[in-house]
Amino acid sequence: MTQPTAALYVRVSTRHQAEEGFSLANQQDALTALAQERGWSFRLYVDAGVSGERIDNRPALLDLLNATANGELDVVAVVDESRLARDELTAAVIRDKLKKAGITLVTPSGDRDLSDPSGSFVATVLGAAAALEQDLRTAKMTAGLKATAKAGFWPGGPAPFGYQLAADPKGSKHKILSINESEASVIHQAVSLILDHGHSTWTATKVLNATGNHTRSGKPWYFRNLAHQLNKPSLTGRFTYQHPSGPIPIQIPAILTESRCQAVQAVIRAVPGDQTINKFYPLTGYLKCACGGSISGVSRKDRDTRYYKCSRTSAPIPTDQRCPHYPRQLPADQLETQVWDAIHDLLTNPDRLRQAAQRHIAASTHAAPQKANQRATVAYRLDELDLEEVGVIRAHARDHITNTQLATTLDRISDERTTLRGHLNQLDLWDQQSWANQANLDQLQHLAQDAETRLKDPTAQEQRRIYELLQLGITIAADRSLDIAGSLPSHGTLDPPETSGQLSTKVPQDP
Repeated sequence: MTQPTAALYVRVSTRHQAEEGFSLANQQDALTALAQERGWSFRLYVDAGVSGERIDNRPALLDLLNATANGELDVVAVVDESRLARDELTAAVIRDKLKKAGITLVTPSGDRDLSDPSGSFVATVLGAAAALEQDLRTAKMTAGLKATAKAGFWPGGPAPFGYQLAADPKGSKHKILSINESEASVIHQAVSLILDHGHSTWTATKVLNATGNHTRSGKPWYFRNLAHQLNKPSLTGRFTYQHPSGPIPIQIPAILTESRCQAVQAVIRAVPGDQTINKFYPLTGYLKCACGGSISGVSRKDRDTRYYKCSRTSAPIPTDQRCPHYPRQLPADQLETQVWDAIHDLLTNPDRLRQAAQRHIAASTHAAPQKANQRATVAYRLDELDLEEVGVIRAHARDHITNTQLATTLDRISDERTTLRGHLNQLDLWDQQSWANQANLDQLQHLAQDAETRLKDPTAQEQRRIYELLQLGITIAADRSLDIAGSLPSHGTLDPPETSGQLSTKVPQDP
C-alpha cells in the first residue's frame, strides 16, 4: 500500500497564542510525532505571524492548497481547527477546497473525513467554535480600544507622520500623541515650498529629498505620498479614530494652523486648466498582464500623464510576488494607439476577417468541453472574489488593514471581476452561435466596407464601445507584444453583438 503523504500545517499570529500552547515549536513537535506514529511521509507548511482570518496573506497555506489541488497530498494535519482559520467563512472555503481534493483533515483529537457528512459536520462545528472564540476576543479588544479612545488616549498603532507616542503625564498605562519636532519641521518646509515658493507637490518632493528630509522610513518622498500626508486633518489637531461602532474624535496637538492647512490642501486639489488630464481609459477591463494580473488606467496629476498599470505591482501584493514585467507603468497614449491601429487594420481587411472566421468555425466543433470547463472555472473564481471581498471588508472593519489597502484590494477585485464577467459574456455568445455562421463568410466584404466608413477618427468612448462589441481580450506578454482576441460582429453592421467568427491577432513590441 502506498504510504500517505501528509501536510503538517502550523500557524501562529501573536504571542498570546504561544501562551495558549499554540507556539510554532509546540505545533510542529505535536504534528511531527503524529506523522511518525502513523507512518506518513510529510511536508511542513509554516505561516508565522499571520492572522487566520484570510487566505491570500498566507503563502504556506496557498502552497498547501495548490499541492492538494494537484493531487500531491492525502492528509492535512493541524493541532486544532483554529489553525486553519479563525473566521468561519474562511474556514468553510478551506474545508471545501480540501473536500474537493479528497483530503482527510487530521487533528490529535481525531480524523475528519470531509467527504463523509458526519466528519464534515464535526469539522464545521469545531470551526464555528473557533470563529466564536475569535469573535469574542475581537469584541473584547475593540471594546477596550473604544474606551481608550473615548478617554482621549491613543488607541494603538503607529503615530501619524509628525507625531510620536508619549507616556500619559498623569501616569496611566495609556499613550498620548506629542509632536515629533523633526518630522513636523519637514511638514512645515513642504507647506512653505508649496504656499510661499510656488512649488507643486512634485517639485516640493525634489527639494525635500535633495536636502535629506526623507520619510519616516528613510525613503525618498514621492508626490502622492506627500500629498497624502498634507491632506490629513490631524495636522490641525483633529484626529478621528474609526471604530466599528462609529468615529471617535481625539484631541491632539496641532502642527499647522487651520488657515495654513486649508490653503495647502486647496493647492493640492487644484488642477490648472492647461493641465487637465483625460481620465478616460478605453482599455481598462480588457487588458491582462502576462503575470495574471489585470491592467488598468492610472493618472498622475502633477506630471499630466496617463498610464496603464498592472494590479500586481504594488501593495498589498508581497514584494517577491509582484509583477516582474515591463516598467511599472505603460504610457496610455502609446498603448491605446497600438491597440486601435491593430483593431482598425483587422476590421477593414476582408481577407483577414475571412481567415479569422474560418479558423474559428474549424475549431468550434472541438471547443465545447473547453468552453464548459472555462465557464466553471470563471464561475468558481467569481465566487472566490465574493468571499475575498467579504474578507477584506471584515479585515478593514477590525483595523487589520488600512483604508489605502482596502481601496487597492477592492479596486483589484473589481478589475478582475469585470474581466471575468466579460469572459462569461464571451462564453454566452459562443453558446448562442449556430453553424449558420458559415453562410456569413461570403458577406465579410460588407463588414469590412462598413468598418472602413464608420471607424474613421473615433473618440476614445467610441473605441471602447467597439471593444465592448468585439468582447475584446488583450494579453500583454513579457516582451510587451500584444495578443488580441475577441468575437467578430455579424456582417453589415457594427451594432449587434452577434458573432460570425473569432478575432485573433498578435501585435509585436514597438521597436
